Amino acid sequence: RIYVNHHRQELFKLNRYIILSLLDATKFLARQSLSFRAEIESEGNFNQMVSLLRRHNNTVDKWYNDTSTRSYQVTYLSNDAQNEFISILGKAVHDSIINRLNKSLFWSTVVDSTPDISHKDMMSIIVRFVDEDGEAEKRLLYIIKIETKTGKNIGDNMLQIFAKLDLDTNKLTGQSYDGAMNMSGAFKGVQTIISESTGREIIFVPCCAHRSNKIVEPSTQNSLEATKFFDLCNKIYVFITGSTKCWAVLRDIYSNSMNDDTLSLKKSTDTRWSSHYNSIIAIYESFTGIIQVLDELCDDNDKTTKFEANAIHENLDILLAIDTLTKTICLLNKIRNDEDSINNLLELAKERMINYDVDADVEFDDFRIEDAEQIKIIVPGINSSDLLYYNVQLLKENLQECSSIKNIMSLFLKNNYKCLYPRLYRVYTFILTLPVTVASNERTSSRLKLIKNHLRSKIFDDRLMNLLLCSSEKDVLDSLNLDELVTVWRTKAKRRLSI
Repeated sequence: RIYVNHHRQELFKLNRYIILSLLDATKFLARQSLSFRAEIESEGNFNQMVSLLRRHNNTVDKWYNDTSTRSYQVTYLSNDAQNEFISILGKAVHDSIINRLNKSLFWSTVVDSTPDISHKDMMSIIVRFVDEDGEAEKRLLYIIKIETKTGKNIGDNMLQIFAKLDLDTNKLTGQSYDGAMNMSGAFKGVQTIISESTGREIIFVPCCAHRSNKIVEPSTQNSLEATKFFDLCNKIYVFITGSTKCWAVLRDIYSNSMNDDTLSLKKSTDTRWSSHYNSIIAIYESFTGIIQVLDELCDDNDKTTKFEANAIHENLDILLAIDTLTKTICLLNKIRNDEDSINNLLELAKERMINYDVDADVEFDDFRIEDAEQIKIIVPGINSSDLLYYNVQLLKENLQECSSIKNIMSLFLKNNYKCLYPRLYRVYTFILTLPVTVASNERTSSRLKLIKNHLRSKIFDDRLMNLLLCSSEKDVLDSLNLDELVTVWRTKAKRRLSI
């Protein structure tokens, strides 16, 4: 009997080890945004990953070869088994995010949508909150297909998801969207829908990246010279990168002095304000080589290449423009780094303020009781403006030594000020929770296109959600205890395998 029991225990351990290995293989593929299946099932990444394990792990190989240890000869390599492993990992990541969110004092939301490869409009919801270590976290909360893009429909979808996940909307303090009227509109936009549903004003922070784009993009179009300049940049990009012959000539010129990264010309686009800057820098760094390429191709035997090279070459007064721009940037950097110049500007500003009877020290340094009263109105949970005011006065010298809110949070945690001055900690947590841009949603959209591509266009929504969570929140995925997830797998259904 003792031998039989020992044998059963060893078999249970072996089975548990196999399921853990399969979960680990699933974790690797999901983490790296890799596909699981193929048209021929045995050629899919998951099956091939298990084959790799078998080649290098005798325990796994023996388990698959010895059918006597497996009831009903189960393999857990089928589509359903893979989906179950993905579901367990995705739910564990999601539960961990929600658990962290629920522990936070406040949270804010950022929403954006993008069409996928199957022409469905997918809305991603990102939450931002401050964790127990005082760090601001941005996490993917949900992704859902939306039928119409009206402010009411998007707002209602968001509220339904918050209710479904049992999130405390009393802690919701901020929201950020792009500049579209259905999102940011003051009357029927999502920001208004969310505020009205909670019965209080949820602070709306316009996406600074979209706003920057609205400033920089028109500035490149309103001037005829600027339009010509960036049009020429794009023509150079298309001409050089669109031809293997042109690229080979440029590579030969720089073969001994530059690497591939330096040769990477950039396209100027309307969707990213920084693309104009990247385009200029790329051309500036490769300008000598570009001139040599054009000189060489102006006498090319191919008429089209010859014509395009001559057309671009005739308009190349671009060097003077870039050189002027570069000198201006260098001058600005010099002024910025010149402490004396900055101090002189500050003193001049102070003199002007004195002329207008404005005390700069009072305006910028002093925290007044009126300020505390305003904060009490804005920040939930502040029950006394007087106590908040005195908290600031007690820590005034310490706070002035901090250059950022992140440094202040570190100061609070290091010296246990979190418990000693809870109101002040609450205020700084509130500020750190407020969103700035929808950039996190843009990154989620990029991962969405990576996961749901033309080869996986029919992937269903739950599977997509779980794969996105595993791919986007790698650190949370890596922190999971796979042994505990094996137990979760065992309890989800009646198994033919004893573990």
